[in-house]
Amino acid sequence: MYQPDMELPTTVADSILCNDSVGKFMEKTKFEYGSNERKTRCAGVTADVTKKMVELLNAQFA
Repeated sequence: MYQPDMELPTTVADSILCNDSVGKFMEKTKFEYGSNERKTRCAGVTADVTKKMVELLNAQFA
């Protein structure tokens, strides 16, 4: 959901693995591995996962 630099297409990995998420994204968009779009996508996925982790930790230890 979080996209820090640009609007990118949404894909669903159906997996918890980053490799699956990036692979499906690259397959759909045809962006290369070293592209800024792929890097932005990875940054967004990392931000979303970190946000969810903090929410779960806060709920557990609140």
